[in-house]
Amino acid sequence: MSDEIRDHILDAAEQCIIEAGYSNRLHAAICERSGYSRPTVYKYVGDQDAIITALGRRELKRFFALAIPALATPKALTELIVDTVVLAVSHARGHRLLQAMLRNHPDVVLPLYTLNSGPAIGLAIAGFEPHIRAAVEAGLFPPVDARLLVEWTFRLAASLITTPGIVVTADADNDPVRLRAYVQGFVDLLVAGQGHP
Repeated sequence: MSDEIRDHILDAAEQCIIEAGYSNRLHAAICERSGYSRPTVYKYVGDQDAIITALGRRELKRFFALAIPALATPKALTELIVDTVVLAVSHARGHRLLQAMLRNHPDVVLPLYTLNSGPAIGLAIAGFEPHIRAAVEAGLFPPVDARLLVEWTFRLAASLITTPGIVVTADADNDPVRLRAYVQGFVDLLVAGQGHP
C-alpha cells in the first residue's frame, strides 16, 4: 500500500510540475491533486528536492525497463552503444516532465545529470552491468569493463539530452535517422583503431 501512495503522490507531482512548473507552492498543489495531506506527502516523498530526485529515479527505472530488453538481442558492442544512446535521447526528447524541467528549471534538473549524476549512473550500472558482463563471458562482446562502458554511455546520452549542440541540435535529435548517424559517427571516432570502447 505504501508504494501505491508514493506512486500516486509522484504522479500528482509530475502533473503539477508539467502544468504549473516547479514553485514554492508545489506541495500544496500536490496535496490538492493527490488528495493527500501535506504530512502524508512529506512522509512518502519528502521536500521539493526529494520529489525531483524521486521522479528522476522513477523515470530512469522506467527507461531501463525499456532499454534492457535490447541487450537480449545479439549485436556488435558499438551497435549496442549507438542503440542505447539513441533510445535514451529519443525517450528524453519526448518526455514531457523532463522537457518542462529543462526548459523552465534547468538549475534544478541539470545537476542530476552532471554534478550529482552519481546516483543515476549507479542505477544505470546496476541495471546494465550484469547483461554486459554476461555478453562478454558468452563471447558476444570483446573484453570490456562493463562499469566503465555503462558510465561512458550514460555520460554521452546525458550530454545529448541536456545540452544543445552545433552539429546535432534538438531538431536533429527528433529525427531518429540524423540522431543515429551522429551518434554512430561519434562512437566510430572514439573507437577507431581500438577494436572496442
